[in-house]
Amino acid sequence: MLKTSTVIKIDIRGFDVVARQQTPTETADYLAEYYKLISEALSSHGWRFVKAIGDCVLISAE
Repeated sequence: MLKTSTVIKIDIRGFDVVARQQTPTETADYLAEYYKLISEALSSHGWRFVKAIGDCVLISAE
């Protein structure tokens, strides 16, 4: 049986510019906070955090 789901890819506009102006530790801390906020917002609406690569986040909902 096939299921319908929605998959969305999001990323931060201009992230590469910001990341070049920060230390690697600052960038990692920034992304950790970003992932945390995204995860909290998604879970409160029944969405799921699938994967993150840099500032790109893949999310889904069924």
